[in-house]
Amino acid sequence: MNIFESALRVYLFREALGMDILRRTLRPDVDYNVTVRVGDSVFEHNERAITVQGLAGVQTITVEDTRFLSNIAMHAGAGILLLTGKDLVIRRCTFDGNSAGNPRFADVLLHNQLVVISGEEANVHSKCCKGAVRLIGKGGAIRVQHGSATLENSTFRNNTARIAGGTIFVDRGSKLLVKSSHFSNADDRKFASQQGEIVYSNGQVNVDGGVFNIVSATSHISLFQHSGDRWSIEVYDISLRCPVGFRIRVTNTTSYRVVDTLGLKRSYMLDQLSYFCESCDRYKYSTDFGVMTYTLQYGVLDYFALMINEQHPEVSKEEQYYLHDIICKSCPYGGTCENRIRALPNFWGYQVGSAVTFQLCPKGYCCANPTACVSFSTCAPHRRGTLCGVCQHGYSEALFSPKCVPDGTCGPIWIWPFAFGTGILYFLFLLFQKDIREFIFSGDLNTALKSVLRTKQEEPTPDIEDEERDSMMKMEVFASQPDLPVNANDNCPSSGGFPPAERRRENGEVVVMADDDFDGDVNGEQKKSSAGIGDDVSDKRGPDGVRVGNEDSEMDDGEPTPEPPKTDIGAIMLIMVMYYFQDAMLFNIKTITDKPETRFWSQLKTVLLGLFKFRLEVTQFVDNVCLLPGLTASQKLLAKTLMVPFVLLNFVIIFALHACVTGAMKASRQELAPPGEQPKRETFTTRISTGFMLALMFMYQQLATAAFQLLNCVVVGERNVLFLEGTITCYQDWQYGVIAYAVFGIIPFFFALMIGPGMLKERRISVGIFFCACVFPLPFFVYWIGRRAAPRCPDRSPAGGAKNDPETNSTESEAAVLKVLQGPFRELECRYTGPVCWAGVLVFRRLMLILFYTFINNSLIRIICMLCFSFLILIVHVHVQPYRDPRVNIAGSVSISALMIVGGINLIRASFEVAEYIPQGPNELLVSAMKESENVLMLWIPLITMTIIIVVCIYKILGVFWSKCTYCR
Repeated sequence: MNIFESALRVYLFREALGMDILRRTLRPDVDYNVTVRVGDSVFEHNERAITVQGLAGVQTITVEDTRFLSNIAMHAGAGILLLTGKDLVIRRCTFDGNSAGNPRFADVLLHNQLVVISGEEANVHSKCCKGAVRLIGKGGAIRVQHGSATLENSTFRNNTARIAGGTIFVDRGSKLLVKSSHFSNADDRKFASQQGEIVYSNGQVNVDGGVFNIVSATSHISLFQHSGDRWSIEVYDISLRCPVGFRIRVTNTTSYRVVDTLGLKRSYMLDQLSYFCESCDRYKYSTDFGVMTYTLQYGVLDYFALMINEQHPEVSKEEQYYLHDIICKSCPYGGTCENRIRALPNFWGYQVGSAVTFQLCPKGYCCANPTACVSFSTCAPHRRGTLCGVCQHGYSEALFSPKCVPDGTCGPIWIWPFAFGTGILYFLFLLFQKDIREFIFSGDLNTALKSVLRTKQEEPTPDIEDEERDSMMKMEVFASQPDLPVNANDNCPSSGGFPPAERRRENGEVVVMADDDFDGDVNGEQKKSSAGIGDDVSDKRGPDGVRVGNEDSEMDDGEPTPEPPKTDIGAIMLIMVMYYFQDAMLFNIKTITDKPETRFWSQLKTVLLGLFKFRLEVTQFVDNVCLLPGLTASQKLLAKTLMVPFVLLNFVIIFALHACVTGAMKASRQELAPPGEQPKRETFTTRISTGFMLALMFMYQQLATAAFQLLNCVVVGERNVLFLEGTITCYQDWQYGVIAYAVFGIIPFFFALMIGPGMLKERRISVGIFFCACVFPLPFFVYWIGRRAAPRCPDRSPAGGAKNDPETNSTESEAAVLKVLQGPFRELECRYTGPVCWAGVLVFRRLMLILFYTFINNSLIRIICMLCFSFLILIVHVHVQPYRDPRVNIAGSVSISALMIVGGINLIRASFEVAEYIPQGPNELLVSAMKESENVLMLWIPLITMTIIIVVCIYKILGVFWSKCTYCR
């Protein structure tokens, strides 16, 4: 018999009233022997499963092999309510999820507010009835209100009651006998009883084979509580186990009977007995659990002698009592120890012996809020393993978020063209970034389009490129003259870091020539300034042996040197803005005290910063997309990093195609050109060189962060595991390849930018060699240092034997690269390495921030290190003033200061997190104000900037079309 969503009541009255399931009219003069049996049945989702009520004629009510599932009662006995004075026998039954006093509020019909449930009361306002019904809640599974109940080989789990007796409630005058039955309470503390979470009794109780497995507990709430008459409870066999971190506390307040002639009369029977599971003190924890077992066995009656005093021999009995206590320890960092040890959000714990150690999780891997952290190793949904590093079976890593999504959602068709399209858009932006900037700030769309589509070189603008090109041409003319020895024993120029054509000895004096010292005469006549070898004019040095260029020196005739050449402010600001937003994200941290942001603003912030970081995070609004089934965290990181080589490969392919087309068209242009006239050189190579250099600089952070994350290992127990994917043990074979590239390509990249531009300007290397050095800088750096230290004459000719004639593009490419790297900065020189480019110093600053961000997992220590290093950089920047334009120096100082403000805000938040302090009152307002300030620096500024740029572009494009339409009319 299976009964669902109904109620079964057994009525046995002397006079039957109403329509009852069992209706009989009983005669008072007849002794009936009625037996009721319910077997092999299921009672599920009923408003009380069985109510047994009646007196005469009932001998025994038996319920066997029956399941009571998720039944409810407004007051008591959601499974069975026993009101009869006879026996109720329950054998091999299961009571699971029954609840008394906790109705299903979602199922209550609230039509016109006829029934309003508030707290522990249900207020009724109808035409027939008005009043309040108290939700008492006694006996979640069984209430023995009157009668006797016997439980044999039955199982009770997850039953609850609002007031007392979460599983069984025994009223005074009733009896309960427990034989070989198992009990466990509910894990959800929301519905925990106030007293007797499993058994509450005021009657008579006999426990012979009761096993109590406590799933969750509260120190002050009893689990088994009996308070009855004298010697009303007998315990023969009981086993009780508390949750992890709880010890057993037994309260026995039995009052023994005092007899006048015998004195104190004792017995193994009790009348006041309670069992508690008590946690460690505050800020304490234990990984052990309390256990108690008690067994009382009577011996066999063996008569070895006849007793002549008419006394019966006393029965021998054997008692076995075992109590296991726990040892409490101080709560570790990363956990909270209230009742039991649990992880704080974004922490994952592991047990070593009897101690628990916590490790910070990768963002989004572990539980995100305190209510979700139910243990010390709770993971985010659908995650598992060490540090929650992998997804559960049947789930894969989402491409744009740390979520785990079903394998069925992986591999959408649109993701591949989108990825390639994003890389191509980045490539086009870097290739035509100058034209885009000119269009936005100049307002002439026709000029910008002509600049993009032109194939021949236009008249150069009077900027730094002109100055550098003129300088190179004059250097070349001077180089064509016979070498002038410095002294009688050496025909090579002094190795002071000056270009070969800039230093020679004349009449015992060293002649130092700046870029503008030439007068343009083909015979090599020039202006000059004479100074001694040790004079400040020729060797003006800054701190650490860095020599500042000659723009601050004066000539012998008292005239100051010409003003520095103009710089491309737009390009400098573009690089500075990109660097700022990329570095600002390294300072940002997430703490448990942060109020959750709305999904829209969180994703919008990630999208905007993803644009500045040249990453695929621009698709955060589809954060549940999966690339391939079975994708892991390390594989996802490698897949997203492929954007860098893809963009660089586009430049290589376009350069190869351009070279082929140029070579094919060169002969035809020469044949068609008039005698003595050479075709003008193309400028597309300049775009490629500039775009390739910007791609290396802008995507360096992504490449470096990915490589270092694949090498960031942490100790978990006795293993070194990858922080990004905790199931990978360090160091695998593929990680040695990552180490090799980090050593050869990532770390020494700043050396290539510091030394390479000087050697490029001196024509010691070509642009191709310089680009190869940027990709694999370590061997080139070692070679360059050795070449500078060697006492040999530098090559005066163009690198690689190429001549600086109109038939080659080497000069244009060199000038384009130098304009990006050296153009914005003053010429600085180090006594050990020669000319130094400040672009390498900026990359070194970013490298250090990336190292701090990747390898220091403690947020407080990480922010402190990053702030100290940024402060040092700010001091050096203010002292050196590396930019030629004072406005750019001010902008650089503001950029570093803004980074330090973001770092200071996150320092306070990290301090609160380490102290495990939740800001309240004024501190909460302070944290909110700092959060808004951070949003201004990281969200609102880029949002407003992007909005203005988009509006300006749309306005100018519409203006062009409007002018065209007007002209047509």
